[in-house]
Amino acid sequence: MLRCRTALLALALALALALAPAGVACSSKSDPVVAAAPDAALAAGPPTTFGGDRPVELRVPAGYDASRPAPLLLVLHGYGAGGAINDLYMHWTSIADAKGFLYASPDGTVDKSGKRFWNANDGCCDFDGTNVDDVGYLMSLVKDIRAAYAVDPKRIYVMGHSNGGYMTNRLACDHSETFAAAVSWAGANWSDPAKCAPTSQIGFLQMHGTKDGTVPYGPGADGPTKVAYAGAVGTVATWATKNGCSAQLTATSEALHVSEGNPAADTKVSRHEGCLANGAAELWPVEGADHLFTFTPEAASALWKFFETHAKP
Repeated sequence: MLRCRTALLALALALALALAPAGVACSSKSDPVVAAAPDAALAAGPPTTFGGDRPVELRVPAGYDASRPAPLLLVLHGYGAGGAINDLYMHWTSIADAKGFLYASPDGTVDKSGKRFWNANDGCCDFDGTNVDDVGYLMSLVKDIRAAYAVDPKRIYVMGHSNGGYMTNRLACDHSETFAAAVSWAGANWSDPAKCAPTSQIGFLQMHGTKDGTVPYGPGADGPTKVAYAGAVGTVATWATKNGCSAQLTATSEALHVSEGNPAADTKVSRHEGCLANGAAELWPVEGADHLFTFTPEAASALWKFFETHAKP
């Protein structure tokens, strides 16, 4: 079950943090309070915490220059996980400084079972029927970050795993005018593709383990909510239609090593060709991989290359 797998990962991280030694010793005496200079806030620069009652820390690349707009990447966690643990297996912070992009990994809402979720579509994962407006929350987050930092409007990207992959599909459907490219890792679109109505082309990539036992690679109704879905190939085909691509999914000669638990060249890249400007419908089937795996450095770099090649016209 999706709940169990991601909950175990979140529990392991929480335990590790709880057992870690404190980084700063506590004092029995209070430090004297020093009044801040009037211009202290200005000297500190723009804020790095956004999101209101669901705060998220924005990672700002070391070489950030307000005179040079930077790309922005949102990364969305799976059901029962959280933004703070995404980097354990995606390693985005390892290349954020080198590539110079702003990076935020926000949290979903906590449900009655104590698990964080995104209210994405009929496939996943508002099990309590709260109807929380996560589209509104995430778009407000993007808006606030853009107000505080020089964000390149042609290079705003989103990626998500599992429930976050479903949410990535939802954002791509509802706000293609904002996002230049989207990567869904083990996610899916609406069961009815007609509910997905992008207003412009968007670069779309589906990455999926071929042995995924939680959100199966193939079509069916075995996902987290037992709603029929198209599977990895069908999800990419939906985006091929939305992006004006050819109907044929074509195997390429490109091979990648995506999962650290696999031998080299575990992923053979396929795509629908002939898409309209900035449109893409690409598939990375990770051979033998389950629902969750750790990226190789090559995978993180290849994913960023996909984003970089899909800036809005």
